[in-house]
Amino acid sequence: PSPPPPTPSPPPPKLPFTMPSPPTPPPPPSFPSPPSPPSGQTYAFVFSAVRGGESVQELQLAEVVLYGADGQPLTVVEAANPGGVEPQPWEGATSAIDGDLQSKWLDSNITKWDGGKQAILVLVLATPTPVVRYDLFTAGDPWMRDPTSWVFGVWRSLTGEEEGDEAEPLMVLQSVSGFEPPAERGVSYTDGVGFTVLEPHPSLPPPLP
Repeated sequence: PSPPPPTPSPPPPKLPFTMPSPPTPPPPPSFPSPPSPPSGQTYAFVFSAVRGGESVQELQLAEVVLYGADGQPLTVVEAANPGGVEPQPWEGATSAIDGDLQSKWLDSNITKWDGGKQAILVLVLATPTPVVRYDLFTAGDPWMRDPTSWVFGVWRSLTGEEEGDEAEPLMVLQSVSGFEPPAERGVSYTDGVGFTVLEPHPSLPPPLP
């Protein structure tokens, strides 16, 4: 008799079906950090002209206010007028930061040996902080002493080697020329708006979905 047919092998067990893992999404694009704004603890104004022209020998301001990024006035702990001459003790550089619009800083030595005009006002902050804007305030009569041109920036203490070079102690942040101050006395040069030194950095774009 013929041998029985071979018994077929059982089919292999079916494995449970699994979904493939989704591909890893690419990382979001990176954006460079904005550069740090110029900052310091000591700032200075170098004034070079007054409203009355070349014949005027004096310069005056009632007040100078520096503002930080939050829009609030910064604390100035010290003021100086290097090379200047203050006719009265109460007309020194500290009168520009005393919060009193009835007092004033007066420099009666703004005409230099070369015939040019210069008056320096150095302001020291409580801590190193970027100055975003500032404002000037007119002093009492006479109006011809109002400064009309100046540069503003970070005041540096130069080392001996730097003093021998052509390094300048002022890192200029802003230059103003031929500004016309208001005729009123004891008021803001800008009606409270201020002179903007540093524009805010634009915000970064939102991340991709």
